[in-house]
Amino acid sequence: MERTQSDDTFVRLNQHLDHLAQDAQQHSSGTLERQLALTKLIRLAQTSGKIYRPTNPGLSANLYDEICDEAIWETWLWVSKNIDRYDSTRGNVLTWINSTLYWRFKDRVSAWIQRQKTAPSIAETHYLEPFSSLDQTPSLSELVQRWFEDDPDAILCQDCIRGYPHVTFQAIALQRLAGKSWEEISTQFNGMKISTLSSFYQRCVENLAPQIRVCIQNYSYD
Repeated sequence: MERTQSDDTFVRLNQHLDHLAQDAQQHSSGTLERQLALTKLIRLAQTSGKIYRPTNPGLSANLYDEICDEAIWETWLWVSKNIDRYDSTRGNVLTWINSTLYWRFKDRVSAWIQRQKTAPSIAETHYLEPFSSLDQTPSLSELVQRWFEDDPDAILCQDCIRGYPHVTFQAIALQRLAGKSWEEISTQFNGMKISTLSSFYQRCVENLAPQIRVCIQNYSYD
């Protein structure tokens, strides 16, 4: 079978990328020469049209784009730090980059799914568990809802996303307790990235869970 012009272009592209990769490998980490070679390699790969976006596993278009962008950014960072691991005898540069992107994307999606599984049950696992054996009125879920709304100790409104004082842990938590999806919350906060909102929320939960549990318990006896 005769090789097409497209095939020849692809071969030359990989040869150029391979040359840049080997050039970077020849210089010590942190040197200007290595950084220049890496910059050229990444720029050429980015503009080649040969970096394949992973298959959408069923995410919404906005969420897919967001996670994909994060995975691509992590891929370039990983390539820059691990260029010495590239071995031309095991495949070309584009295959190496696309393989790395595939796994970074898969990791990002898995992390997102795990957060989705965890976040809706935060109230049960962190806040309601200490009271599971108590017969109280109002119900535990109502108690938690009321405590989050009142925030009597003013601990929920202290943390906010940098530059957005109105996007506090309290504001996000109330939306989650109301059963709102991350996409709905993102829309409410003028399209703020879902990953930014969910990561901030998860971090606050992990940091404040013990304190919140005690506060809710005391609140229940008022």
